[in-house]
Amino acid sequence: DWGAMVLCYLKVKYPSRAGHLIVLNERYNVDEAGYKKKMAQDSSYVFPKVWTFANDIMDPQKPGKHCAGIKGKVTVLWPLQSNGRPDPQGKDKWMSQPGFSVAKNLKGKLV
Repeated sequence: DWGAMVLCYLKVKYPSRAGHLIVLNERYNVDEAGYKKKMAQDSSYVFPKVWTFANDIMDPQKPGKHCAGIKGKVTVLWPLQSNGRPDPQGKDKWMSQPGFSVAKNLKGKLV
C-alpha cells in the first residue's frame, strides 16, 4: 500500500514519466485453501494492511486527497473474494469495498 501511494504521488508530480497506472492488491489474491492457510498462520490476515492506502483514498473529509491530480488510465486489480471464495459482485463489503473505493477515487476501472 505504501508503494501504491508513492506511485500515485509520482503520477501526479510527473505525469509524463508515469504511464498507465496499475494498482494490484496481491495480498488477498488467494483461493479458499490459501485463505485458510494464511488465517492459520496469522489471524490478523483478514484485517487489510492496505488500509494505509485505502484510508487515504476513502478519507471521509477529503477522499483521495493525495491522489487528486491523477490523470490518465488507471486499472485497479483487486481480488473480489470472501474467505477465499470468488465474490464477483462484491457482496463481502469488508474485502471488496476498499477496492471499489480505490477505483472510484482514482477514476479508474476495477478489474
